[in-house]
Amino acid sequence: MRHLATLHESERPIVRSYLKVRGGGSEVRVAEELGATVILEPMETLGRRAIAIFVSEGVEQGIWQPL
Repeated sequence: MRHLATLHESERPIVRSYLKVRGGGSEVRVAEELGATVILEPMETLGRRAIAIFVSEGVEQGIWQPL
């Protein structure tokens, strides 16, 4: 049987797409300049890749950068 992680009480179910990028930090700064709110600053995950998440007009978007 497969177990899924439980959502935190402040989280809601969501489907979020991730775009593969070359320079994760610069794309996030451009998104901010265009009015997006960054909800997860660029960070490494499991030492394999960098991710970031921002919200623009209510839509969450993730970016993924291979390391």
